[in-house]
Amino acid sequence: MASRRPLLALLQDLQQALEDCFETWRPASRAGPERLQLGVELLCKLEEQLLYPALKRSRDAAWPALTEAMGDVERLRELSRRIDGAEASHRALLVGTLEGMARLHFEALQALLRDADPAGMPWAALEHEMRALLRRWRAEIQQHGEIEDEDGDPVGQPPR
Repeated sequence: MASRRPLLALLQDLQQALEDCFETWRPASRAGPERLQLGVELLCKLEEQLLYPALKRSRDAAWPALTEAMGDVERLRELSRRIDGAEASHRALLVGTLEGMARLHFEALQALLRDADPAGMPWAALEHEMRALLRRWRAEIQQHGEIEDEDGDPVGQPPR
């Protein structure tokens, strides 16, 4: 059975990078919240595309905590999107709320991974897939400044 430690370490590194974005973001700075929003989107996509399907397959029974975590991802995304249209005086409040929600979500995600059936989770494959997605998304960010929207880009046509 493959160890879950490399995957957990990678997730913790990503979570720490997002927390660093929260630490360095300042509402009065000329830099926008793009890096912060990109970090939120990156973690949400990793969870949706890799972790949640694997967690679902690891158990036969309903898993309310997983359903809640999936809902958290949508709430995190929505709050992140609201930052752009918010008045400057409200941005700090939105970012603070987003930061608190993200930290609670990280704790819930760690609990889900702890509670997953160790034999039913493809730990090494998940880590490998996660690293591959991260490489792809980093290239997209360098080339386009964002992660491709698989849902928004028409199938069969090049992105953007």
